[in-house]
Amino acid sequence: MHQRRIETIMNFGRTYPKCTMLDIPWCLMGDFNKIASLNEKLGGPAPNVNRFQRLNFFLSNINAKALQVMGNLFTWKKRVHMRLVYERFDRIIVRNEWVDVYPNPHEIHGSFTRSNRCPMIVST
Repeated sequence: MHQRRIETIMNFGRTYPKCTMLDIPWCLMGDFNKIASLNEKLGGPAPNVNRFQRLNFFLSNINAKALQVMGNLFTWKKRVHMRLVYERFDRIIVRNEWVDVYPNPHEIHGSFTRSNRCPMIVST
């Protein structure tokens, strides 16, 4: 019985159609802990190009993009060896179909306060 259950689970992934939730307009915001380009880091050692290829590949694969930022680009900061390092780890990503519904969206970052993160706002 155990072997049969494993085979059923393995076959489910091959035969079940793709989830339709990926094919509808959606918006997702949060900490991706990755940068998408060299300009998304300020201070500290230069990032390796491979560091941001993974995020860009993911966005391309799911037909999505990060929203354009208005104002401060960075969402994270940390003091390293007495110097501040800023990065854009947090972002708002949307399916391209979402932009058809909200044609002029952008992302706004609030000010850093006591946290090493700043708040994000979606503007439509």
